Amino acid sequence: MKIYAARQPVFDSTGKLFGYEFLYRDSDRNEFNMEIDGSMATCLLLSNMLSEFGLENLTGGVYAFVNLTQELLRNEYISIMDPKHFIIEILEDINDDSNLESTLAAFREKGYVFAMDDYTGEDNKDRLISVSDILKVDFRLTDKKVQTAIAQKYKDSKILLAEKIETEEEQKWAVDNGYSLLQGYYYSKPVLLSKEKTEIALTTYMRLLKEFSKPDTDFTKLAEIIMMDVNLSYKFLMRVNTLQYGGKYRVKTVKQSLVRMGLIEVRRWTLAILLSDVFGKKDNETAKRALIRGVFAEKLVSLMKRGDLQEEAYLVGMFSTIDITVRDNLESLLKQIKVSDESREALFYRSGILGEVLNFVEDYETGRWDKLNEFMRKNKLKQSKISYVYFEAVKYAEIMFEEYGRGGIGDYGSFMQNKSPLIEMLNKQRSREMKEGEADKGVQG
Repeated sequence: MKIYAARQPVFDSTGKLFGYEFLYRDSDRNEFNMEIDGSMATCLLLSNMLSEFGLENLTGGVYAFVNLTQELLRNEYISIMDPKHFIIEILEDINDDSNLESTLAAFREKGYVFAMDDYTGEDNKDRLISVSDILKVDFRLTDKKVQTAIAQKYKDSKILLAEKIETEEEQKWAVDNGYSLLQGYYYSKPVLLSKEKTEIALTTYMRLLKEFSKPDTDFTKLAEIIMMDVNLSYKFLMRVNTLQYGGKYRVKTVKQSLVRMGLIEVRRWTLAILLSDVFGKKDNETAKRALIRGVFAEKLVSLMKRGDLQEEAYLVGMFSTIDITVRDNLESLLKQIKVSDESREALFYRSGILGEVLNFVEDYETGRWDKLNEFMRKNKLKQSKISYVYFEAVKYAEIMFEEYGRGGIGDYGSFMQNKSPLIEMLNKQRSREMKEGEADKGVQG
């Protein structure tokens, strides 16, 4: 099974690669499937970028431009995107209102960068423009008169990006008239990327899984098992001493870390990190995908009012990524951790409620929209809710697999300490904003 994405390069005025705009694709036709909802497409694109392709592999360290729908912007999906790597595009059809402006302004203070997409000079986008750092001016839908007017109005307050550049003449004209970034067919059409979904090898870490399957799981016993592996002990201590789990004092023992995290969270994190260890650092994204599946399946059964199946759905989702060709080993594993017959039937034969949920999870990942709609109608599920819980699953996996010792998203000041072409542009642009704001206050006074 293949997954797809497309990317189109963005260059600065000197011809240096600045970033890529990423676009959702679900086949080798390299075109957007108009049958898919925009929010769902973005959720799937981001998931594939983060958990399948790997962001660094896609960008090589430059910025990733990704557009978000109004629904995603309002529901603060932005938080899953690291502002050091992503530039968020505001689609041209998004309504201009004060509530959305406030939401985006708050994220902007944390270092997020927004780009107004397909701008043509209209006057009804003032609020969204105020929170945008970049204006992407559509050179196919505007003439030189409009392009010049936009440049004169915003060249001192916004970073101007000329998009849909198709000729060398247009490229030179844009640079000469104050456009700092450029994108279009003159440089490259969107390039289709694809990869086979990777399969997860069978883990041999049985003792912890067996201990977790007991009804009276003992923290002391778990601690003893973990302490036998120095690397695993270190990872537990590093994990629990993050802001996510709070606490005034640093945890110094494995047992303390188990108590602070709680049994359910320990069990989940153990499954995730052990899978990661088995695959090695280079295949961390594969283990992350298993965790996304598990959490997504768990949240789905909750939406279906089947909270009694949450734990089993989580396990089924996690283990469904294991290659079915290792069936004998998988059978042995499931017996040792005492997986229910219902879970086993779901994994091997896709039967029962859990089997239906697992089919839905896989269909969602691969964009089989006819089957998705049928399942949602049958279970009276709203597409917006599905998109939301899927994104929550991706975000949860990102947190679980974040680099050890790395802090949370910093404020704008700390973000600006880094050196990059974008940051230099933003420093100049936002400095001008502050001066203009102070000048306005002086006039009002």
